[in-house]
Amino acid sequence: MNVKPTAGAASIALLLLLAGCGGPRPQLLDATQQALAAVRSDQLTFRLLDQRRLPAATADVVLQDMTDELTAAEKATAQVAASSDIDRRDRDDVLKAIRAAVSAALSSEYCLDRAAVCTRAGQELASVAEQLDALVASLEAGR
Repeated sequence: MNVKPTAGAASIALLLLLAGCGGPRPQLLDATQQALAAVRSDQLTFRLLDQRRLPAATADVVLQDMTDELTAAEKATAQVAASSDIDRRDRDDVLKAIRAAVSAALSSEYCLDRAAVCTRAGQELASVAEQLDALVASLEAGR
């Protein structure tokens, strides 16, 4: 018996893909991009603070908000269901990078609260941003 694909079958496949049945990659990509945006905001906050273009109180609020964003991305990533070894590896890689970003963000907040020189915190943020950039590229490419 020769069965031809129908428009209905194609529609169902498209709906399943759009509904998130195409694996965890879109969720991981969203969380990674959310984390990267938060880290970039922290970096910008420190640059503006160094240039004396941002009051410390405002910087503190921004850093706290971005830490909240990172925590939300971490929670979303931890809840991603992975059905294969590749999906689990991707999820674990993203989770590791986001947890490093949370740590860097908390270090940044601590540094600002202590009115200390924040060179190390800035380096941590830069390192984490590179990790997240690489993960975004990898997830977008579909490995």
